[in-house]
Amino acid sequence: MATFTKKATGFSFARLFLFGLKEQSPVFSPVLKIAKPLDAGSKVPKLHSMSANLCNLSFVIAISMLFCACSEDQEKPAEKPAEKPVEKPAEKPVEKSVEKSVEKRPAENLKPSVSRPQNAVGQDWYEIVRKDPDPNVVLSESYRNKIIATGLPWRVKDKKYGIEMLLVPGGSFIMGSNKEDQTPDNEHKAHKVTLSSFYLGRTEVTQEQWEGVMGSNPSYFVPPTCPLDTTRPVEQVSWNMIAGTNQIPPSFMSVTGLRLPTEAEWEYACKEGYNPTLLIKTVAWMGANAGGVTHPVCTRLKSTIGFCDMLGNVREWCNDWYDTPFDSLPIKNPRGPPKPADEYRVMRGGGYTDNPERCRPGAREANAPDFSSPHLGFRVARNAKD
Repeated sequence: MATFTKKATGFSFARLFLFGLKEQSPVFSPVLKIAKPLDAGSKVPKLHSMSANLCNLSFVIAISMLFCACSEDQEKPAEKPAEKPVEKPAEKPVEKSVEKSVEKRPAENLKPSVSRPQNAVGQDWYEIVRKDPDPNVVLSESYRNKIIATGLPWRVKDKKYGIEMLLVPGGSFIMGSNKEDQTPDNEHKAHKVTLSSFYLGRTEVTQEQWEGVMGSNPSYFVPPTCPLDTTRPVEQVSWNMIAGTNQIPPSFMSVTGLRLPTEAEWEYACKEGYNPTLLIKTVAWMGANAGGVTHPVCTRLKSTIGFCDMLGNVREWCNDWYDTPFDSLPIKNPRGPPKPADEYRVMRGGGYTDNPERCRPGAREANAPDFSSPHLGFRVARNAKD
């Protein structure tokens, strides 16, 4: 079946109606001249029976269809490309005045990726020399495990003053002794003490360390008394010079923020590190081997937990007031008795002129806070949770 376009169909109908109009009125004959025959040699039948109204209507229809056909011949204007919609910038989420619109997450997702022991937080006063205890120094495996269990580093150095300290893990021990132990009365009564972990100076404070803080060296054992060696322990320092308050000049501890060990801390660390069967001369500079002078620190055998010269070389001040006898009741973190009438402070460890009896972990001595001597020095301590 033949297919006709809209344009051809429009021209065909126009020719038919115009030929019909020619019979009715010669006025329209010029219009026929614009139309070509539909096919070569074809004739259009005359329309004799159409009324005048039909002719008029045919004229209107023919002209309309001719206009539609011709209008399609005209080139349509180029269509403008569709404009892309302008993208609006993403609106920022509106912050609430009190609570920001933050996606809430389950509590378990807010935990830090790496867990660490609580005690390890906030330790900014030291640098780590060695995190875990050296098995060649700390001989007891169980003691090494106690250190590791604290989550704190074993050997550290004070960042500002360069003083090395070792961690003493908390625990309980029997402090003092009883009469049947054949010890002096001032060491009685034996009683249970429980201590929190703390740091204690690996050595006695040296002349070099004291001078670095205080600006001068009060020691007796300096030239010309003996060759210069500032790694000897500082001595001729009173308790007040070390730890006194309202001192002029300020005390060593006031400047550094460190402290003296309590008597209980000192004895706990000493008893843990010195086996009674050890030959005292191998671990202490004392009357029998010191030659009447102090010696550079750490030139005798260390204790079995790493401390140097806790016995011998120089006696060491402790923080406590001195009193006797000990209370026999169990106690935790004792700070010593209240101020006694004679106002003496505790000294421990014996020195370079003492006999073995005075160079024992349990031996106690005392003197006035303003007393100083070439036999007397100290070591520092610090709370583990500072």
